[in-house]
Amino acid sequence: LENESAGWGGAVYLAGTSQATFERSLFRGNVAQITEGAGGGGAIYSDRGSEVETPLLSIVDSTFDANRTADKGWGGALHLSNVGAVISGSTFANNEAQICGGAIFVTLPNSAGDFQLTNSTLSANKTTDPTRGRGGGLCFEAGSQLTGNIASATITRKNAPVEAGGVFFSGAFQMRNTLLAGNSATGTNPDVAGSATSLGHNLIGDVGTAVVS
Repeated sequence: LENESAGWGGAVYLAGTSQATFERSLFRGNVAQITEGAGGGGAIYSDRGSEVETPLLSIVDSTFDANRTADKGWGGALHLSNVGAVISGSTFANNEAQICGGAIFVTLPNSAGDFQLTNSTLSANKTTDPTRGRGGGLCFEAGSQLTGNIASATITRKNAPVEAGGVFFSGAFQMRNTLLAGNSATGTNPDVAGSATSLGHNLIGDVGTAVVS
C-alpha cells in the first residue's frame, strides 16, 4: 500500500473487534491527514474502543517506509489505541509524526492486550513538534497491569525535539537483546526516557535520567 491518504490511518483504519494480520507487506509514503487531536497512524490506525485481552493486530516481515502524520499527529507509521499487537521481523524507517512516536505510538488501558516488538529495526524515524515531540522511534503509554516488550531489536538514528529520540516509556516495559543508541534529542535523554526493566543483553548509548534496571 503506497501513497494513500486519509484522516486517521493513511492506508488502513481498523475499528471495533477487527483482527488483522499483515505479512510481507509494504507500506510506503502514506499520510494521515489528522488535525489537532489524538489520532494519526500514517500507515495504520487501530482503535479497539474498549478493553480487549488478546492481541488483535499482527505484523510479520513487513516494511513501513516514509509514512507520516500531516498535522499534530501521533504515530508516523502505526497508531495503536486500546489494541494489543505483536510485531516481528519488520522494519520501520523514515517515518514521521509531530507529537509522539515517529514510527509507532501505542496507548493501552488496563487489560487491553500486550504490545510485543521482536527481531525488528526502527531507523531514521522522528517527531517534529518543537515543544511536545517525544519518542522519535516508539512512544508507549500503558496502564499499570500491562507490559510492553522489546526483544532482539535495533532502534537507532531517530530524533525528537524534546526528549527520547529513541523510545519514550510511560508504563511497564521490558527490554532484551536490544540496541538502543545513536539517537538524538534537542532537549534531554537522546536515546530513552521513562523506565524499563532489562532482561539482559541490552546496549543503550545514553541512558540519561531514564531508569533501566
